[in-house]
Amino acid sequence: MLNDTNWTSDFYILTQEEAITVQSTLHPFIFFLMWLNVFLTTGGNLVTIIAFLRDKNIYSKPGNMLILNLAFADLKVGLVSLPWFNLWLHYGDWIFGEHLCKWWVIVDYAATIESMLAMLLISWDRLFMVENIQKYIRNQTRNRVVSVIIGSWLLCYAFCMFAVLLVEPITGERNIDYTVDCDFPPNFYLSVTIFEVIILFVIPVFALFYFNTKIFYIIRKRAKSVRPETLTAPMSHVVDPNQNKNSTSFANQNHQHQQESSSRHNEHADEESTNHQVTRRSLHKDRKAAITLTLLVVTFILCWAPYNFVIIMELVSVNSVPTAFASFTEYLLWLNSVINPFLYVATNPLFRKQLKKMFSCKYHD
Repeated sequence: MLNDTNWTSDFYILTQEEAITVQSTLHPFIFFLMWLNVFLTTGGNLVTIIAFLRDKNIYSKPGNMLILNLAFADLKVGLVSLPWFNLWLHYGDWIFGEHLCKWWVIVDYAATIESMLAMLLISWDRLFMVENIQKYIRNQTRNRVVSVIIGSWLLCYAFCMFAVLLVEPITGERNIDYTVDCDFPPNFYLSVTIFEVIILFVIPVFALFYFNTKIFYIIRKRAKSVRPETLTAPMSHVVDPNQNKNSTSFANQNHQHQQESSSRHNEHADEESTNHQVTRRSLHKDRKAAITLTLLVVTFILCWAPYNFVIIMELVSVNSVPTAFASFTEYLLWLNSVINPFLYVATNPLFRKQLKKMFSCKYHD
């Protein structure tokens, strides 16, 4: 924590006086950033939820319910996880007691795990859509998506409540002094922690990599099948307007059937050109969606990897990780919830349009 003793030990290359000077100088700036993080996480995800609910074009699509679910999980991080952690760092010790600690840990872990599951579900949903759009439309209904979301939340809370409320009674050990500390009880057992890291980080990373690699492969394969020459060829059959006039005049005299044949040919060419344009627009939307998912996955790995490494290292070698760095990795994990809503702004034109309406007070279309 950021009390005097721990801070000094973390900056062990400094003298006692220098460490105190660094602490007094950085504390206001650090706590400003910490509460700014709370504001950005809560505000960003709340705006995301409101924007999606206000736009029928977004809300009506079942797959977008998964994005709403991700925003809701990240909102809980901003409302619960970060504020209480900031207060803990401010006081130096956990002064809020055992019951509040257990409630906080349950909600915090459930929200962060659900955030991870939401990204898995979003990637799976996009892969399902890209692989077989007709089957996706038939089977991926709003009720089914809502059922999956509710099931994932129940699973998260069941796991977290078991770990927090029953691990200590089952093992008969109390490793947490709730007058100064607050933690996830399974994190005190190396084998359980390694299993936890595999289930909650390693497997999701491989699953996200598989989903998004396959999405990119399918999109690239389709893009190659739509060759530039096939897209432009139909336009070469469009008849010049002057030629049309001459041809029509001539056909009115002697070759009426040629005019009809030419008209049918042009209609077919126009229809083929339109189909290719629709295909190109669809490919462009799929590429943008794939890029968004890739950014979500990369952000997830960068934010979660340090924390999972640290919780193992702390058990393998006691006091091997500086307290300040351990706190930083926890914050980095939660930073994932700050970044996600800004990815929607950068990559979703409908969301950007809805935001412009909201902030310009245009509440009606």
